[in-house]
Amino acid sequence: MLDFSRQVLDALPLTIYTVDLEGRITSANRSWSQFASDNGAPALEHESSFRGQSLWASISDPSYRQQLQDAMELLRLGKVPRVSWEFPCSSPEEERVFLMQITPLRDPADGQVVGYVFSTVDITPSHRSREALIDTGIALSRTIDLDRVFYEVGHQLGRAVGADAFAVLLVRESDAGLERSYSTGYEESPPLLDVRLTPLAHHAIEKLDVVSRVTERGLDVAAPMRGGERTIGAMTMSIQGQPSRQAIEEAQRVLATLAAQTAVAIE
Repeated sequence: MLDFSRQVLDALPLTIYTVDLEGRITSANRSWSQFASDNGAPALEHESSFRGQSLWASISDPSYRQQLQDAMELLRLGKVPRVSWEFPCSSPEEERVFLMQITPLRDPADGQVVGYVFSTVDITPSHRSREALIDTGIALSRTIDLDRVFYEVGHQLGRAVGADAFAVLLVRESDAGLERSYSTGYEESPPLLDVRLTPLAHHAIEKLDVVSRVTERGLDVAAPMRGGERTIGAMTMSIQGQPSRQAIEEAQRVLATLAAQTAVAIE
């Protein structure tokens, strides 16, 4: 039976492996082995098959090899506590971005560096959110064409957080009521769609905060569009299925940011 510390390492949702000072692989957790197997290297599924192999034998890119060597030297000399960077690791089916982190492995007796710990974690969702905010900011910096801007916001929400539908409800100056100015992805007729979205949009405007509501199909989210001292409306989006709590929080954050950016640009 595996000891407790090894069980913990194998349970972590990130890949971890260690190398000695010469770059020979000394251990790897289950996630690393599974990742290797899933990405065309089934021979590396079992730790016994790669332990002792050189890390450098699998790196053909000279610039990447140099990047790793420089990072390991900084850690060996104690100039930094860790080195990290983001890198693309896409599959034929999807675009993926990972975060690499390298830390020194020290001898508990004298504190000398005896190797290195490599860990990677998939940061694709947060990377997409960051790109969505940047792309929308670029769109908003151009001449304001509301339909084009709303289309771009909806497109980025779908790409970043999996929104299936998106709408914008603006405050009418005549009576302060809400009027749907743009919508896409919703199946209801216009009157039924207004019945569905208007109360949620009003709630977001009243609270000046993001609000959510569980539906039969998934989740509706609304965020106020506040530009300066005035709230000009609300943005809503729908996500089908049962998103995780982390996914919901990320969706709320991205929608709130885009709603605020758009309101400032319009004002």
